[in-house]
Amino acid sequence: MTWFLPWAAGYAEDNHIRFHAGNVFSSDVFYEDQPGEKGIWAKMGVLVQEMETMSLYCTAARAGKQALGILTAGSSIHSDTALTNEQREKNLDSMIRCALELAGI
Repeated sequence: MTWFLPWAAGYAEDNHIRFHAGNVFSSDVFYEDQPGEKGIWAKMGVLVQEMETMSLYCTAARAGKQALGILTAGSSIHSDTALTNEQREKNLDSMIRCALELAGI
């Protein structure tokens, strides 16, 4: 991940794409089991919860490769608000363009 993150952040800035870089909580349990659980993750600097990034990083490490998780969050562990379908589509399109540019496609 050494050069991926600065490049992806620079691409986002150059293209006026709002982004955040930070910790991700990977879990196959998406909903809170204990009341207030998401607040504990938020105190640790976790920006989003998702289900695949840990597998991506472990697979890359095992193969001796580098990886970068680029995510589009539709909802937040910090609030109860969620994006509309139109907002999700626009943000997903921006994320895909960034990933394709990074991959050189």
